[in-house]
Amino acid sequence: ARWVDYSGTVDDRTEGLTIFLPPDQAKSKWLTREYGCFGPRRPDAFSGTRFTLRKGEVLKGHVGILVHKGDVRGGKVLARYREWGGKGTGT
Repeated sequence: ARWVDYSGTVDDRTEGLTIFLPPDQAKSKWLTREYGCFGPRRPDAFSGTRFTLRKGEVLKGHVGILVHKGDVRGGKVLARYREWGGKGTGT
């Protein structure tokens, strides 16, 4: 997926948090947990394996974060993703 959203309602107020992958970055698998942790996983070459970065080696990555009122529809998440430069539906 190109983005993942978590929205919820507390005291009759719905808000959410969306994480967008940059449009020029490859799609990613996502780590999600029922207690609220979510985000893009490491590249496949490093996923599920033990590894050591040698001196000078780095893992790079960045994301866009959108905090919004309402759920994914009310927060206009897809429209905001497209404004950010994303194409398609985000899936």
